Amino acid sequence: MKPEYLTYTLVFFAVACVLWVVWSTAAAAGIAEGEKRDFDNNLRSDGRQKTPLERFVSPGRLFRLKLAFSLGPAMLLPALFLVSGFANPIFLLVFASAVGFAGWRIVSLYYDILVRRRHLDFENGVLDFAAGLANALRAGMALPQAMERIAERMGGAMKEELTIVLREYRLGLEMPDALERLVERMPCEDMRLLASSVRLTTKTGGSLAEVLQEMVDMIRARREFSEKVKTLSAQGRFEGYVLGAMPVIAFALFYVIQPDLMSVLFKTMVGWTAIGVALLLETIGFLVISRITDIKV
Repeated sequence: MKPEYLTYTLVFFAVACVLWVVWSTAAAAGIAEGEKRDFDNNLRSDGRQKTPLERFVSPGRLFRLKLAFSLGPAMLLPALFLVSGFANPIFLLVFASAVGFAGWRIVSLYYDILVRRRHLDFENGVLDFAAGLANALRAGMALPQAMERIAERMGGAMKEELTIVLREYRLGLEMPDALERLVERMPCEDMRLLASSVRLTTKTGGSLAEVLQEMVDMIRARREFSEKVKTLSAQGRFEGYVLGAMPVIAFALFYVIQPDLMSVLFKTMVGWTAIGVALLLETIGFLVISRITDIKV
């Protein structure tokens, strides 16, 4: 096969992979938006009742997105190098592998960010849930009825999880067991205490409303203390960002002032090695500073 035919073939496969990436991303975004709209209306597009488990991304769709974002750039960028006349096979292989791994990890990192955001949304709703539950119980409602009323008024991750709890309760699961399953899905210390309080009060008797009111006061005090800790550690986090950005800014300034001198880093293997070591040390330093300033309450 002639070299130009090989180049055209690689370019064709690269374009096909990029189109696959665009199609997979658009399809996933459309499905996610449709599922969110359906959950808000509590109905599917065909009018039937929506089951809670349909909100979450399936492992198959997540795998397809990872595969698309890894194969697309891994094929397109080396093909662009070939078209431009750069045909070093070792460099292209290493570059394609690095780009493919980065694309695979980007999807995983984005998914982890969404999971952490959902957990944070859930944790922020625990205080309102406990306060509303205590007020509803004090007004004379039963526990399942109070939870159903609160689930109708709340939104976000708390509404979704309470919908699952109520559905499991209607299917025959005891309310304390359903709350324990909620804690397994969404690990949260405040919700774990609430589930334990419901279980103990159900077995031993007593006023659950008073117990929940004590929990509301405790959670509110913990939130205030956590905000104070974040305020005190804000300077350390800012210093970490500044120290992480300084080498990049210095490199950009030196490149503008002496481009001939700094361009050696991109033309020799020693230069690429130095850039790799610098990026590695930068990443380690930033992670260490982030770990130091991340104080758990």
